[in-house]
Amino acid sequence: MKIGILTDTHLGIRRFYEESFKQAESALNTLKDVDIIIHSGDIFDVSTPSVDTLYRAYNIFSKAPKEVLAITGNHETTAREKADPVRFLDSVGVVKHIGGKAHWVGKNLFIGMDYVNEALAEEQIEALAEKYEKERKEAEETYLIIHQTVKDYFPGEGVRKKFLERYGFNLIICGHIHKRVMDKDVLLAGSTIATKIDAIEAEPRGVVVYDSKTEELEFREIEQRPFVYREMDVDGKMPNEIKELVVSTYKDIRSEKPDAIIRIKLKGKMPEGVKSTIISIPRLADLSVDTNSLVAEGLEKQVEEWKTEMSNSKHLLSNVDETLIKVLRDKVPDADKLFRLLSEGDVEGSRLLLLSDEHSKKGKDYKGKGHISLEEELKQSKQKITEYLGR
Repeated sequence: MKIGILTDTHLGIRRFYEESFKQAESALNTLKDVDIIIHSGDIFDVSTPSVDTLYRAYNIFSKAPKEVLAITGNHETTAREKADPVRFLDSVGVVKHIGGKAHWVGKNLFIGMDYVNEALAEEQIEALAEKYEKERKEAEETYLIIHQTVKDYFPGEGVRKKFLERYGFNLIICGHIHKRVMDKDVLLAGSTIATKIDAIEAEPRGVVVYDSKTEELEFREIEQRPFVYREMDVDGKMPNEIKELVVSTYKDIRSEKPDAIIRIKLKGKMPEGVKSTIISIPRLADLSVDTNSLVAEGLEKQVEEWKTEMSNSKHLLSNVDETLIKVLRDKVPDADKLFRLLSEGDVEGSRLLLLSDEHSKKGKDYKGKGHISLEEELKQSKQKITEYLGR
């Protein structure tokens, strides 16, 4: 069986509106020789697409060469009980939504999971695997389709590849991450369109075909506008010099690729006393300039000094008078948590902790015995901590 895989088409994305439809249509047209098509989430760029976007999406998927199985991505997720645009395409018969379901293609089983909060992803996958355990044992081949972050490929909270592999799926097909990873265990096909305009998305866009007989993955590139990403070192240069350099680079790229989308990232240190905010780049077609990595001369030293100061403060905090800590622990069940909140300056968090039923009751008891209120005592404690740290 040949499986055609595409993901993150982001139909209707404002910045590349027309391109989103052209590239999705091109992607589907490259899959005429497959047995089934999988879309692993974010067909649309928003959960409430315009009528024009829905109409054009309907036309594109109604012409798909084979049946399309799809799940809902994070961009399409709606409030509970509300229909999302993927379910709309299912209702008009142009895709088959399989989020939370199992779908048979011959003797092969496809299990889909709509996007969920990353912290809940592994738990939900485990529940689905258990729900369809009988079917998985009966199937010749099993496939899992998800739209989550895979921690092995992208930093942050998400699912672990080792966890995904424990259920013995022939292939796990994952959307969400726009970077293409041709892994025969956990496949990331990558988006069909660049959305963030960075180095990763400057890579060719396309679809992936998986041949279950040979277990081979094939990338098929689709036509798209040229996308050029450049990093430029402007260390020590004045704003007018940077402006001239950017404009010159833009013209050179455009002379070779007239319709290119261009992203220039500026790096280096600005001269002392000069801020990156005064760099004035003229508005040029399909050009974006990233100045976030520019650092003012001397700022790095200030940052290091600040880090040292904060480190010393934490050291002092760890040596705060033990009698103060004892007072807190004697009077408050969650003293350690409260002490941490106070030391971090989290007044609101401390207040909420104090106003819990148990603490409020205890505070009243103390007041009734002729002592100062617990809340007042904690204010004094916080003041003592602050004075100790020299803030």
